[in-house]
Amino acid sequence: GGQQQRVALARALAPSPATPVLLHVHEMDVGLRDTLAEADRAFCAWVRARDAGLPCICCGETAQSTALTGGEWDGGHYRSRGAASHLRYHEDNCHAQLKQCNRRGWDLASYRANLIGRIGLERVEALEQDNRTHKWTRDELREIRDTYRKKLRELLKARRS
Repeated sequence: GGQQQRVALARALAPSPATPVLLHVHEMDVGLRDTLAEADRAFCAWVRARDAGLPCICCGETAQSTALTGGEWDGGHYRSRGAASHLRYHEDNCHAQLKQCNRRGWDLASYRANLIGRIGLERVEALEQDNRTHKWTRDELREIRDTYRKKLRELLKARRS
């Protein structure tokens, strides 16, 4: 159907056979899309927990609520998941960000300045210069999901002790 036509078109328009085709989320099969969503949720939940108590990476404000889920915080990516999908699960590329900053076309210069303050210029420049491509497999996404669910449990357990 339509999905097969979009995939065929994407392959036909690819610059060379050596360049992998990166499918958009709406072009993935349902199982892969669901696994991607689960990996995203697990990773961003861990990011929000890791950054709990820190100000928004973009605006420097703090939230009114301390809730890490369903509240005021997102896992905001410095290089977007669309533009740099290979950095989607890179821990240096994602930080707790107030939803209003993440969803309204945030200030890149502020994010970058605050990111340099957190992780240093060398690591920020490494993110900026990383232009590899990567097509996530279902097995990789399951591993990411399971890894970050485990890391979140361990982080929360350590905070309770």
